[in-house]
Amino acid sequence: MSNDVWGTPLVADGTLLVSSFEVHALDIASGRRRYKTRDVAWAVAVDA
Repeated sequence: MSNDVWGTPLVADGTLLVSSFEVHALDIASGRRRYKTRDVAWAVAVDA
């Protein structure tokens, strides 16, 4: 799943991070949401 609205999901430390206009962090083991931002979120990744 990757498009202009949702971006590309990322897995880190047992958490699935999905960005849209907010960031949603889902626990992979339980499927429960760890947190969701309340503000508009922007993410930038830099490859060295």
